[in-house]
Amino acid sequence: MKKLLFPLVFASCFAGWRFAQAHPPSDIRASFDPGTHLLELRVVHDTRDTLKHFIERVEVRVNDGAWITQVFFSQESKPEQKAVYLVMDLKTGDAVTIEGRCNVHGKKTKTINI
Repeated sequence: MKKLLFPLVFASCFAGWRFAQAHPPSDIRASFDPGTHLLELRVVHDTRDTLKHFIERVEVRVNDGAWITQVFFSQESKPEQKAVYLVMDLKTGDAVTIEGRCNVHGKKTKTINI
């Protein structure tokens, strides 16, 4: 019984530590330049290891319709993940919803109006 108990305790402590290190993105900063048609996104997500704990997905929806989904396998820099999209069809009054998702735990959503 003792031989089985130690691995279980160790595994649960490790899993708890990994989850404690996880956190969702803290902010999403977005801007759209109608002159260049560029939508620039910065998903703020501070991490120590950009290969193990990172923003894995960014989704952009316009007026509640799916539009852009990008998957990442690491984070560009420790403080944030950046993305830039050429978007020709945005117009004044459009609601753009951006979602950034952490590969370990959590997500952040923000809506901007054009």
